[in-house]
Amino acid sequence: MWVKKLLADQSINIHAKRNQRKPLPLSGGCMLSLDITKAYDKLPRAELFMALTQAQVDPDLISIIMAINAQAKLLIQHGGKSQIAIDPTLVNVSKDNTTYADDFLFAWTLQSAKDLEVAYVGTRHVLQVLYGKGLEINESKTVLVMQIRGTQADKALQRYLVKGLKDKRIRFHVHGRALDIKLVVQHVYLGVVITYGKIEAESLRYRAQLAKGAFKRSEAILTCRSIPIRFRWHLWKACVLPCLLHGLDCTGLNPTVAQKLRVLVMGQARRIARSWSMFTNEANDDFMDRHRLQDPVERLQQVHLNRLQKTAPEYDMLEVSEEVRQWRHLLSTQFAEACAGVRLGALDVRVGPVPRTDATPDKKAKLVPVDLVVEQLLCDQCGFAFASQVALRSHQFKMHFEDTEKTQRQTEIKLQQRKDVYEHAKDGMLTCIHCSHQFENWPAFTYHVNCSSCPEISKFYGDPELRSAIADMSHALALMADLKEATQELDLIVALQPQLATSSQVSHNAAAAARKPDGDNPAKPRLFMLFVRTDMTPNLASSMYQMGQTGKRMKQDQPDKLKHPVRVILFQHMIGTVAARLEALSSQPENMIKAHEMGWMTSNLDSLTAVKWDPEAKKHVLDPNLPEVPLAQAKEMLVQITKPCVTPLVINRFHATRPLAETCANPTLAMMLDIGLRTEEANMVWRNLNILSQC
Repeated sequence: MWVKKLLADQSINIHAKRNQRKPLPLSGGCMLSLDITKAYDKLPRAELFMALTQAQVDPDLISIIMAINAQAKLLIQHGGKSQIAIDPTLVNVSKDNTTYADDFLFAWTLQSAKDLEVAYVGTRHVLQVLYGKGLEINESKTVLVMQIRGTQADKALQRYLVKGLKDKRIRFHVHGRALDIKLVVQHVYLGVVITYGKIEAESLRYRAQLAKGAFKRSEAILTCRSIPIRFRWHLWKACVLPCLLHGLDCTGLNPTVAQKLRVLVMGQARRIARSWSMFTNEANDDFMDRHRLQDPVERLQQVHLNRLQKTAPEYDMLEVSEEVRQWRHLLSTQFAEACAGVRLGALDVRVGPVPRTDATPDKKAKLVPVDLVVEQLLCDQCGFAFASQVALRSHQFKMHFEDTEKTQRQTEIKLQQRKDVYEHAKDGMLTCIHCSHQFENWPAFTYHVNCSSCPEISKFYGDPELRSAIADMSHALALMADLKEATQELDLIVALQPQLATSSQVSHNAAAAARKPDGDNPAKPRLFMLFVRTDMTPNLASSMYQMGQTGKRMKQDQPDKLKHPVRVILFQHMIGTVAARLEALSSQPENMIKAHEMGWMTSNLDSLTAVKWDPEAKKHVLDPNLPEVPLAQAKEMLVQITKPCVTPLVINRFHATRPLAETCANPTLAMMLDIGLRTEEANMVWRNLNILSQC
């Protein structure tokens, strides 16, 4: 796991640069997989006795093992069966058979060219010791599994490679002879694939190839309907399934690999039973229950649990290292997660009253190499230990939260993500400006700020009144940020025309609806007719003409800078002008009094009056049937209109009823506005415009 971390740290990406992590000149790992030729025949009995004694094996067991090695004989009879002839006095202990693993595995971690030299010398020493004891290795099965990265990796490795060969080999001189050991990226060891890559996926791929071969050889019998199904299940469970599952209980299964395993098993099982889900509409779980088949992932989990629950006497002489304990803990978590999410495969077709879940749980267990774990945080509900608050809260969210709690937490996270955490970073680095605590990555720093883990920030936000004021300020800043993002192209065109007046005057009835749909029915057309005054200088009509000409030129010369149609930019300009005039009106009391005298505002000067068109008087008059619109609400509506209008299908049309010109002869200019009706953003723009058009 540490080697995987070293290899991952060699990647040059934005996170590595931000954390100021420099790649090593050389890093990786090396494993030596040894296979000894005729190990049982050539092993000196004195060396076996010495090894058993050093392992502190019980003396009585040593005597029995040595007696078996000395007295066991293999008798071959022509036309008969082969058998092992054992002394009658040893029949009661035949289960304590002699086992000597002729497969060895040695590993080194490489972090420099010197470490590579150490691995080379160590491999040569192992070979010298074995040949010194009279043993010989199988050169075709003995390999070096190596994966190194870095700027000096290729140059350092070239020193040891044998030149002139098609494959990569490293030569060792042992007792006067040259041994060329093959260099590979992955290798099959004890039935599984050992590699510094994805060991779970590679091991499953290898076991699946073997299982498919075993199934192919016995397919004629397994699919023969003349044979009872129970006998075919026995054959499949005895010959094919163990070939597939062997060793996977030691490599582990993540949810993705577990799903692939179950799909493979279910494919073979349905082929044996000739029961296809496309015809029977039978879910995999129901199929397995009907044929009394055990889920392969649950079977591997049970094997792993049985190994953990073995009685203490079987492990009295074995020292379980901390690395092995961590790996067992990882396997337990992986199997638990795989069993929880593996039943959501593509072949699952659930019918009947049992509901089917469509979402696969997002869980992933992994070992993270660290130099020192300062504190372990325990989950109150399941007892699992975590090294940080981030990992603990993520575990609680995924495993123990109810749906309502998850929704509430996700809402809080979305609000917290709007906060700019970089303002709390000292000089732009991963150091809290309040408590001077240093972090290794930005996610941890963000969590420190947003979750009030910093004592100074917690104290700052502890005051309820201050927290309420900060919330209002944060909401206003968020609206300003969204508005600035939505009007980038408008600002660009305005910047290209410094002479463009920003204080264009708009009459009070600049957004009067000539046609209103009935009620709030989005199925009817939403058309507005806007009347813009042109008898004053500067005016909105001339500014829109200038912006339209600039937008057309940019669309022809620099089309990559304009992502939205010109009509959207013109509409944003008009809404922004109205908002600016409304803001200027609210900041000048004398103008507000004048607006009240003209019937535009109420007597308390805090709301806009509702008006309607009087065809006889040919002017707008007060409409007592419509509600008044508060001034603050009108400002917020204008902001809400500006942001979503850049969304597709919101502004269908926005143009003058006659061609725009730099100067207009008529005192008013009619503009037609068509709002879409197929999106939520279009509905929101229409609702706000419908209210404002009545003011």
